[in-house]
Amino acid sequence: MCAGQGETRLLLTCDGQNEASRRCILAYGGVLEDEVEDLLGLGRSGAIQRYWVGLGR
Repeated sequence: MCAGQGETRLLLTCDGQNEASRRCILAYGGVLEDEVEDLLGLGRSGAIQRYWVGLGR
């Protein structure tokens, strides 16, 4: 869907302590952009990791 609209990559996020999500994102070629403070308190660690994943064409 995103690739059909011209997007070439997606920004995926996970809690800084969510090892399963981190491994899944990395398995799909995710590249860590940065880690930011979880200002809304949605996770457990207080940090959100942001990863870019390319949409293979």
